[in-house]
Amino acid sequence: MTTEMLNKMGTSQGESMLLVFNDENQLSDNDMNAIETGINELNADRAQLQITNLIDSFSTPEAKDQLLSADNTTLIIPISFEKGTRDNQTVIKDFQSATEKLTVTHYFTGAISNSYDMKNVATHDIIFTQIIVLMAIFILLIGVTISFRIPAFIVGSLLLAYYTALSATAFIAKFLFSSASEGLSWNVPFFSFVMIAALGVDYSIFLMDRYREDPDLPPKQAIVLAARNIGGVVMSAGLILAGTFATLYPSNIIVLMELAICVVIGLFLLAFVLLPVAIPALIALTDNISTKEKATISAAKNGIDQTPNASLNPAFQKEI
Repeated sequence: MTTEMLNKMGTSQGESMLLVFNDENQLSDNDMNAIETGINELNADRAQLQITNLIDSFSTPEAKDQLLSADNTTLIIPISFEKGTRDNQTVIKDFQSATEKLTVTHYFTGAISNSYDMKNVATHDIIFTQIIVLMAIFILLIGVTISFRIPAFIVGSLLLAYYTALSATAFIAKFLFSSASEGLSWNVPFFSFVMIAALGVDYSIFLMDRYREDPDLPPKQAIVLAARNIGGVVMSAGLILAGTFATLYPSNIIVLMELAICVVIGLFLLAFVLLPVAIPALIALTDNISTKEKATISAAKNGIDQTPNASLNPAFQKEI
């Protein structure tokens, strides 16, 4: 019944969706009265909600057989409306606000509401996935680097590459795809994160393996040497993979095109900026700070005067 009503409403002007009332037992007379009151409130807000057509069994009794199920458990109210400049989230929230006083169990269904629900579910899933994946990567890198500091830098670089690529893709998509006014496709953030994180940690392990091959060198020199030796390999691999993912763009499938843009940008940032330049710089910088702190603490414990050129201080020589 739902599919049939949506098909009929699809010929109306603007967008369409269904307001569904349901009771597992049966919609009572009190329920029907409450529904009628709610429908009247919707009609009163037609201008604000931009409703162009609304069919209900109260004002259109002849449609009752099509709108009310045979067992009286479900009532369907087809609604046509103009979306205007509103996005899916705004549309759904507007209608939910207009029906929030209804005590009868109800929900909205249709292309817009389904897309909105799917995006909400995907957002929750990707947050959960990010936590699990990043924790696993962090633990793995601790085993590879025997350090907490370096894995933190690498995980931070993965997040920076991902969110920068995602933001850039959303910005670019607005100019390339008309559908991008609703934001990126719901599955693009999920799959792009998995790909960027997986490829990024591979390149990171290459860099860290080379870094550990020179244990006798100071960390600053070791990471610079590792970046110099492995940087070309990482850049070449990143360039090849970016080109591979770029082949998805001519598919003319919006999801694949957005995914291609996002992964290419993320790989470019990782392979050309973060791994060969930013991470070695952070390791070298923090190593300098750590070395100075250790020297200061050691000197303080041993009672050594750290004043520069203290032996050349005239006052000091006079006392002697």
